[in-house]
Amino acid sequence: MSRILLAVLALAACSPESANLDTVDEAGARVDESTPEAFGILALLNSASTTESVLDHDAELDARAARSLIAHRNGPDGVFGTADDDAFDDLAEVDAQYYVGSSAMHKLARFAANAGFVPGGSDVVGTWEGVSFTMDEVTATLELANDGSEAELDIDVGLNSRAVQGIFDARPIGDMNELADAYYVGASAMGALKAYVAVPVLAGPWEMCDTSADCAEGLVCMGEIAYGSGIYCVDDTMYDDFTHDESEEIPDNGETLTTSVNVQGLATVPVDVVLTLDIVHPRPSDLVVTIDNFNGYSQVVWDHEENPSSEVVIRAFPSDDMVNGVYNLHVTDTVTGEQGELRGWNLYIVSNWD
Repeated sequence: MSRILLAVLALAACSPESANLDTVDEAGARVDESTPEAFGILALLNSASTTESVLDHDAELDARAARSLIAHRNGPDGVFGTADDDAFDDLAEVDAQYYVGSSAMHKLARFAANAGFVPGGSDVVGTWEGVSFTMDEVTATLELANDGSEAELDIDVGLNSRAVQGIFDARPIGDMNELADAYYVGASAMGALKAYVAVPVLAGPWEMCDTSADCAEGLVCMGEIAYGSGIYCVDDTMYDDFTHDESEEIPDNGETLTTSVNVQGLATVPVDVVLTLDIVHPRPSDLVVTIDNFNGYSQVVWDHEENPSSEVVIRAFPSDDMVNGVYNLHVTDTVTGEQGELRGWNLYIVSNWD
């Protein structure tokens, strides 16, 4: 059974939970397996930068505890980085060393947090049955293993029925080692559990995308609307909504109501353009609605339709013309007898640099 824990984790900022260890009474401190604090302790002890002096003076352990921990890790030859090293795999192994108790565990957890060894959610913290897991995946996997129903584990996750029974028999499962020890839980089961809980990595600014669902929070996928499949994720300096929100009556005598919005602050050329209309009229088929812009391009968006869409993709504005400027909406009631109202309209534009 493979249980390879990272020897050194990338330095990460101390989390609020880790910082709170400073306020815990050392005599009552407890660190559970498969928690960020636990992996931080293991990364600290397995790091080449951690010496007996560091544990004794910096982490403020009892000198005997510091000596015992380093002696175990370095192996019989007393030299770190050689074939006989015995890296710590879990907290139980740490706790089993001479002079290591709850006070030492608390001091190790506090020092590991302050020194940047406690992992963040996206840091890989270990490998079980040949499958590597991030901290977030460990937390979600243990929650699933303890709380998931038989149907969820069997059907949704796709585990072998014997692995499902092995997990149920092992409950409550305190850590990833216990999960890996459950009957019939091997590489296939671990891989299926990870795949089920894994959160997809979303694209950042100017990374490729097909839809906005591929982009990180606050980003949209440029080109998704215009082309059906996007190009890049862009931030809010590249897109915006421009709204005319004043209600106005639509003339019932063939005259045209014209309102405008001023598009500003975007890049240089339009890519995705969507018009959303809020028009109330008993006979929409009486209406002709047109949008144009300062470049001289226009598009008819309603043309005597009985059930026109309130959301229209605008394709009349070429992607090589300027995007910032005044856009006009024209509404004409061509048949007398029924009165209507334009309650407002919105123009959503994603832009690009020419």
